[in-house]
Amino acid sequence: MARKLNTPTSPSATAMERAIADDLAGRRSHYPERVAFIDADEPHAGREITAALDDGYAIVLVSPDGRERILAEQAPAA
Repeated sequence: MARKLNTPTSPSATAMERAIADDLAGRRSHYPERVAFIDADEPHAGREITAALDDGYAIVLVSPDGRERILAEQAPAA
């Protein structure tokens, strides 16, 4: 039997759970197809952003107050 832990949920986990619930309910997502949710105040956020972009993911950077910014890799102009 699964038990719910009494631990606070991170802002990125809350955003990801909301995105999953929207998908399961058949609502259209405003997120890119492949996306990683990262807490903006995470000590290693820069490293996580770089790794996700290297793996082909867009980023949803979530601030502690719940604000979201979507980041995607873009090739530099020639």
